[in-house]
Amino acid sequence: MSCTTCNQEEPKMDNNKVKEIKLVPDQIANGNFDGNFFFKLIAFIVILIALPLILIVLITQLFITFFLPKKLPVVVKWFRGIGIGILKWYGNFRYRMEIKKREKQFGKNRGYEQNSELVNEKPNSEFEDLKDIDIFNKK
Repeated sequence: MSCTTCNQEEPKMDNNKVKEIKLVPDQIANGNFDGNFFFKLIAFIVILIALPLILIVLITQLFITFFLPKKLPVVVKWFRGIGIGILKWYGNFRYRMEIKKREKQFGKNRGYEQNSELVNEKPNSEFEDLKDIDIFNKK
C-alpha cells in the first residue's frame, strides 16, 4: 500500500514552454511608473551626471591612443597607481578609525599586568582558583 499523493499522476511538463523570470516589474519595463515622479527625477539626474563623465573618459582615452600611443602604458600605469594609492589610503584610514574606535571602547578595561586585580595572587580573592581541579578525559 502506498499513500495517495505518491499514486497521483505527475503533471506533464511541456518542454516547449520557456519559463520567464522577470527581473523588472512589467509596469516599470513598460514605462508606467504609477505617477512616481521622484523615481523618474532621480533616474534622469543619475543619467545626466553619468553620461558626461563617461564621455570625458572615452574622449581622453581616444586622444591618448591616437596622438600619444607611446605614452599610453605610462598614462595607464599612472592612473592605476592613483587608483591603488586611493584604495591603500582608504584601507589605512579605515584601519586607523577602527583602532581609535577599539581604544575608545576598551580603553578603560583592566589588564593582566603584574599588580592588576585580575591576576589571582590573593587566596581570598573574589576570583576562583581553578588550579586544583582534575580533568579526566573519557576515552
